[in-house]
Amino acid sequence: SGFAIDSSTSILWSRNGDLWDQLDEIGYHVSERRNFYSLLRGLQQRADFINDQFMPGPAALDRFKVIYMTQRCITPVAAERLLAWVQRGGTLIASVGCGQLDELARPSNTMLDAFGIATIDVEKLEKKGRKFADAAAQAIAGTAITTRGVLATVKPSDAAVLAVFDDKRPAILEKWMGQGKLIYAAFLPGSSYHAGARLEKFVLVGYQTAVRELAAPWLASAGAPDCATDNSAVSARLIEGKGGSAVVLINCTGADSVERVKVTIMRPIGKPATVESLEHGKLSALIDSARIEFELPLGLTDIVKIR
Repeated sequence: SGFAIDSSTSILWSRNGDLWDQLDEIGYHVSERRNFYSLLRGLQQRADFINDQFMPGPAALDRFKVIYMTQRCITPVAAERLLAWVQRGGTLIASVGCGQLDELARPSNTMLDAFGIATIDVEKLEKKGRKFADAAAQAIAGTAITTRGVLATVKPSDAAVLAVFDDKRPAILEKWMGQGKLIYAAFLPGSSYHAGARLEKFVLVGYQTAVRELAAPWLASAGAPDCATDNSAVSARLIEGKGGSAVVLINCTGADSVERVKVTIMRPIGKPATVESLEHGKLSALIDSARIEFELPLGLTDIVKIR
């Protein structure tokens, strides 16, 4: 499945889920997977991807603290391993419609029972030419969040209701299992974040930063990111090697440049002596036993070498 170095967060990907979504003319699960990745990056979290057909065993799975589901289908073996991982302390998050089917698109109650859901009715929006933008917006009570995309009407069995929509339907459920917990969102957190407050002529406008505030507690068990910037729209990726390390910076703000970006590496990486940007040369840096911190102007991309 290909693991990223030191990632404690993962997104579950189902190849069968992609296939059945295509056959059923459903497209929002794939976009939700992509958009939730953007949400994770907005929180400076790195993420790996795991496949339900090649679900790793406990030794490999236990290095993840948080796993996010975006699709309807999951194999029985993957469901069993995933729930055992939750029992051992993992946090499993799912968006609307996830885990309702097995790999052959047959109804399955395994994951719904685990999430504490008695019944669920997911809106059908993409049949007969209906588009994502046709979805009626729904606010989550007590928050600044307006959902985008499909919603579900869920009736909990033994799950706690953490939040409701303005029409009083449950929006977020939580259930503890062993040492871990499961969170079910009856909407699309990633797509709600990425779509911003509105859709104008199918062009995404901004981000709903309130969704980051909502999701941050879900991801708290993943711990602080090992490398982050002070601008949530600037991605920083730490790559370590025997001869030194590097930070790859990508400007996702939409502007051609950012006047100043502060980068913090929140753990020691050997005994670095110099910090050097490909664009700006040697940089002044704070280096101690716990962290490395430096600032620089940023165009669209840059690589900072640490040796």
